[in-house]
Amino acid sequence: MTGITQSGEQQKEQGQAFGLKALQQTAPPVGASETKASGVDEQEQKEIIEILQAYFLKETGDPDKAEELLGKLAATITQDDGAKLVHLGKTVFLVLVRGTGMVEVHTMSVDDDSLSLAKSFVALTKYLKNIGVKLAYTYTDDPKYELVAKRTRLPFKKSSTIGGDGKKYTAYYLEFK
Repeated sequence: MTGITQSGEQQKEQGQAFGLKALQQTAPPVGASETKASGVDEQEQKEIIEILQAYFLKETGDPDKAEELLGKLAATITQDDGAKLVHLGKTVFLVLVRGTGMVEVHTMSVDDDSLSLAKSFVALTKYLKNIGVKLAYTYTDDPKYELVAKRTRLPFKKSSTIGGDGKKYTAYYLEFK
């Protein structure tokens, strides 16, 4: 996941909160119709944390590594004024402002159903358009997102790119008019 800049060791050295505890201590995650500062109820915050824990555990297969990634996410939310979490269904989107009217989106989902995930993407695009976003992009090395992109019926543009880790990724771009 890009945009998360500190390692767990760096966080510990700087005395920052780490992992689940850190995520609970950050500004509350946001729902699709809320701002970062307005917060969410405790039940929704619990659901968001459960999704993130399950997602990171599934991705890494290692509880310690999953906790470290959760800590990195918490650091990003705390340190980046343009970072927001958007919770839709079984998916949490990390939205990072990358310029005027431009956002980078990271998807953390426990939803294996591509149709349901596509519906979450459509709802996210409505939210992004309503807050004035002109260009949203994401990238992945997971081939299931090709199907998700098709199921949204949104006019995604795509290209191939090589990430900083040397892996090949597909970048998906969506322009709002």
